[in-house]
Amino acid sequence: MSTEGGALSAALHQISADAPSIRVPADLWVRGRRRRRLRQVAVVAGVVALVALAAVPLAWIPGPWAPRPHQVAPAASTRSIPSRVLPPVPLQPNLVDAPNGPASVILTGPGGFGASDVFGYDDRAIVVGRDGRYRYVRDVNSVNAGDDLLLSPDGRYVVGPADLEGVQHSVADTDWRSTVGVMDLTTGRVRTYREGAAVAWSPDDRLLVRATSGLLRLVDVESGDVTPLGVAGGTVAFSPDGRQLALQLARELTVFDVATFAVREVAALDGQQKLAGPGAWSPGGRLAIWGSTDCQPACPSGYSDFRLSFVDITTGVVTGAGLDPVRAASPSLLGWQSSGDAVVVLAMTSADPAGPHGVVPQVLALHSGGGQTSLIRVPSDVDRIDVARNLLDHFGGGSSSGWDRLFDMLRVRLPHALPPIAVIAVLVAARVAYRRIRYGIWPRPLRIRRPASMTSRS
Repeated sequence: MSTEGGALSAALHQISADAPSIRVPADLWVRGRRRRRLRQVAVVAGVVALVALAAVPLAWIPGPWAPRPHQVAPAASTRSIPSRVLPPVPLQPNLVDAPNGPASVILTGPGGFGASDVFGYDDRAIVVGRDGRYRYVRDVNSVNAGDDLLLSPDGRYVVGPADLEGVQHSVADTDWRSTVGVMDLTTGRVRTYREGAAVAWSPDDRLLVRATSGLLRLVDVESGDVTPLGVAGGTVAFSPDGRQLALQLARELTVFDVATFAVREVAALDGQQKLAGPGAWSPGGRLAIWGSTDCQPACPSGYSDFRLSFVDITTGVVTGAGLDPVRAASPSLLGWQSSGDAVVVLAMTSADPAGPHGVVPQVLALHSGGGQTSLIRVPSDVDRIDVARNLLDHFGGGSSSGWDRLFDMLRVRLPHALPPIAVIAVLVAARVAYRRIRYGIWPRPLRIRRPASMTSRS
């Protein structure tokens, strides 16, 4: 070997000696096997996801798992109102995005059933459709069913305050107290009216509102026509034909003729009496009133005993209704069943959770021969209820099953979720393909073979 060759060899040996040795981790095989298993798990998860997406169209196929068909006419289903309302499910649809037709019941509760302000709505009401499907009505601030959130007698409309979802209103408007939104539950369309705060629905789906002056107006929600009535009233109740309006202002009980604007006094109530509610007109042209008596100390703070009586609209004579008394913070008479039973909603108070029914409101049928029956069971976080008054003979329906509600949620939410999911999937696939091509492991992944020495040890 020449001198130059020897020097080069010595230099190479020196460089080799100085170079750090490459150490193979002891768990190299384990790492490779783990990566392979992770890839297999990812493939299996992808297949499962594809199968799940392929199964989703089953929700649209009629069958025993599909939701019950929508029924519009009350007579089409003798049990349009469920005997039990279940708590809402995550991602439950709302009515603006997914209208499902006329409703039977609306319910509200403190906190809006877990609502948050992520989408700008701090409160929401559960709306149970006649088809049994659940929807939300959302509001920026708090709303109360039967108070400022009213269901029309046939269940087609719901009216709410100015901050109801879909209402065309600006916080800079000076007439926000007179602004209401009327939502058509068959279309999800919301119309905005600035004629006054909502008071009641007439039997023919006209809306009674109270202007800031205190005077009442009648709004035709289809045409938008407004009829000033020129009278004021606190508690009101339409007659079954919609031609007359019972009004209580302070202690004065009057009857107003909607066509002629004639007003006549019926009776002067005492301090313990009040018009019974939106269903106060009873068969025979009488008005139902509540009479309250103090039940302290036998009942919790905030409760009273209430008993229904009738006032003859011609003579003003008060007679007993022959119905059992009820104990509540505030009762409201929704109307009468064909059997003669009175349907009432009892609002409870949170002043004493140990009360006779806690804080959960009650919907009861007071039987004409005595006794009462509970008509609806509701979740514990409900505090207010309103019912479509044309359906008072249609209590006792079954509740939607979990599968019904799951498929309904998928039917509504999946079309909204697919576009972003598809975009994310394309981006991830492009990123994976780019990395494999860049590092030269496309189309075949690099496989790590287990050394024979490790095989013999295992």
